[in-house]
Amino acid sequence: MTTKSADLEELKAIFLKLDVNKDGLLSHDELKQGMETVANAFGADVSDFEEVMLSIDADGSGEIDYQEFITAASNKSKLINKQNLDLAFKVFDQDGDGQISKAELMKVFSNNTMGGGFGTADEDELWKFIMDDVDEDGDN
Repeated sequence: MTTKSADLEELKAIFLKLDVNKDGLLSHDELKQGMETVANAFGADVSDFEEVMLSIDADGSGEIDYQEFITAASNKSKLINKQNLDLAFKVFDQDGDGQISKAELMKVFSNNTMGGGFGTADEDELWKFIMDDVDEDGDN
C-alpha cells in the first residue's frame, strides 16, 4: 500500500505524541493511555486493548516501534478485521443491545473531540436521512 507523505507526517505526529518518554517506542502503558484517551472521547472502553496490542506488536517485544506503528496504521487488513470492527461497533452501540440507534449515532458524534454536534435546525432531518440510508432492515 502506498501511503501519502501527508499521511505519514500525521502518523509520525501521533506516534510522537503517544511516545510520552520519547524513547522511540510505545510501551504497553503509553499505547493503552493513548487508546483510553481516544476511547473516552467517544464514550467507549478499551476492554480489547491486549488483543490490539498483540496484533500491532509484530516482533512480540511488548513495545511498538515506529515501523510497527506505521505498518499497522497503513495495513488495512490488520486494521479492518473482526476484532477492530467489533471495537468500533462498541463505540457506537452505547447501550450494548447489538444495534446502533439514531440516538446513539447522534450522541457519539455530538460528544466527539471535533467540536460538538452539528447544531443546525435541520439536524433531525439529516439524521433521518442517514439512518434511512444505512438501516437496511428498517428497525431503527
